[in-house]
Amino acid sequence: MVPPEYDFDIAKFCGLKGGEMLSHAYQAVCEGKQLIEYNYNALDYQSVSIELASKRKNEFQFCIQAVILFQVSMEAIINQVIPTQPDTKAFIEASLKKKKKWYNATFKDKWCKTLEKQKIELENFEKYHENIYQTLRNNVVHPSHRYSGEKPEELISSDEKFIFSADKFIFSNVYSGFKNGWLAFASLSQAVGYPHDNNSWDIYCDICHLPKSVVPEEYPNLTEKSNFFLNEYMNHIATINNIRTETFL
Repeated sequence: MVPPEYDFDIAKFCGLKGGEMLSHAYQAVCEGKQLIEYNYNALDYQSVSIELASKRKNEFQFCIQAVILFQVSMEAIINQVIPTQPDTKAFIEASLKKKKKWYNATFKDKWCKTLEKQKIELENFEKYHENIYQTLRNNVVHPSHRYSGEKPEELISSDEKFIFSADKFIFSNVYSGFKNGWLAFASLSQAVGYPHDNNSWDIYCDICHLPKSVVPEEYPNLTEKSNFFLNEYMNHIATINNIRTETFL
């Protein structure tokens, strides 16, 4: 019997787990959207605000997990492909200084130079790298400080991208990054002889219980909406108190 861990595919596992975590973020933001659309009594606004804050917490926490897992998949994919393509491996190593090996290249250079050698457009990967890797992944893996929103006094301007900020983890933004990464992966697989189905992104979304397309404007900012309901509640209470004060004068 082959041990179950012997032929374990870390790229597939983390890619699907990342999608699963993103689907939980999707569920949270959809539940928040339903809360917003309901017609409430003004006295209910405080509880609605608290509930929306809870949904937002779920959204960004699941997005953080999704980003880390999907990035593992993207790392594993390129590290598996390069050794199987001698020309690509030589092309990458020729670009490195001090006769370093291909595995010493950065994540970005591995992907970009492999895609370049395979004559694949870089746009999808570059969008993935800017969005998921630089803005989100680095935010979590190399934070300059432990707490979201806090900026150390000694931080220099070049380290700004390493300030951990949970408010950057928005479902629609992470979804867009995942799709760019997936399309880069599909193009690379096609070039090296392992073509995906034409609708492989749709299949991935079905497996992970994600929508096949996303319009960012359709997904509300739950933090802003939570603050809105809280302010409306406070204004309503202030109005009631003013009326009561005027009544007894």
